Amino acid sequence: MFALINDARIANGKTRLGWINPNLYRLAEIDQNKYFNDVVKGYNQGAFTDHGVAFNAAQGWDACTGWGTPKFDALFDAFVNIEQVLGD
Repeated sequence: MFALINDARIANGKTRLGWINPNLYRLAEIDQNKYFNDVVKGYNQGAFTDHGVAFNAAQGWDACTGWGTPKFDALFDAFVNIEQVLGD
């Protein structure tokens, strides 16, 4: 995904992205549902629990699914133009 984003940035005369994590967090703070499909049901199994559930999915960020699954088109547009999106 980020190789495609970097290709688009280079094609538009911009630099490659560097460390993306801070900007992912900022985008999620701005509008998590715009950039991610929130997973609210389910769990992951844990080997060291009595009931086999390590973390449950929940609304918003959770230890089971993070923010959810990425919405490629929205993230692509945001990261190709990240300077404008975040006002940096």
